[in-house]
Amino acid sequence: MILGLARDVTDTDAICGVRDASVIPGLEAIAPGVGDALAPLAEDLWRGVDAVHFGARPMFSALRAQPRPESAPVLSAWLAANCLRELRGDNHWALCAAADLDPVEVGLLHSVMVDPDEYGSEEWIARSRGNDDDAIARGWDRLRTKGLADGAAINDHGRRFRLDLERRTDELTAPAWQAVGETATVAFCEAIEPHHDAFLARVDGTAGARWMPAMRHRATL
Repeated sequence: MILGLARDVTDTDAICGVRDASVIPGLEAIAPGVGDALAPLAEDLWRGVDAVHFGARPMFSALRAQPRPESAPVLSAWLAANCLRELRGDNHWALCAAADLDPVEVGLLHSVMVDPDEYGSEEWIARSRGNDDDAIARGWDRLRTKGLADGAAINDHGRRFRLDLERRTDELTAPAWQAVGETATVAFCEAIEPHHDAFLARVDGTAGARWMPAMRHRATL
């Protein structure tokens, strides 16, 4: 729907142009100096992008096919990192599809990854995607049939299942980062992680304090 609205007034090239023009000043405003740390990693990050098969990964494939601005290393590094981020997302959705999880079930299960007290209920993420009471009820019913929920709550088996899904997502994405290499991967993490709170504050200020739940609580087995 959003893409349809955008195409009524603009095109993909114009959207990407606005995005690209905002990257360097945006990074500098949120995390001064982070661009200087990312720029030398562009080639390493693209090596990871090119090391993995891109079929059946629509978001990753689309970003991978876009031009690479070799004359702008900060932007290039950011685009490569964004591509690797979408690789993980595509891998995650492939696993969800293989497990016969529909979008409502995925939203309900993601409550395992956050603090439900902060979000108010296990249903908040699923409801934030526009699902009504009937859709939520059907989602719980499907999860109960799979043995992943009791009543309207994720059970222990469901929790283990969701955390294992995260582990398998990491495993599918690991080859790309192995191609980036340990030295460059550590350098990337050391450049980005100190600014986590600053980026999260920007998300809170623009989209609200509950958006991007994957940036917040990280559950473990």
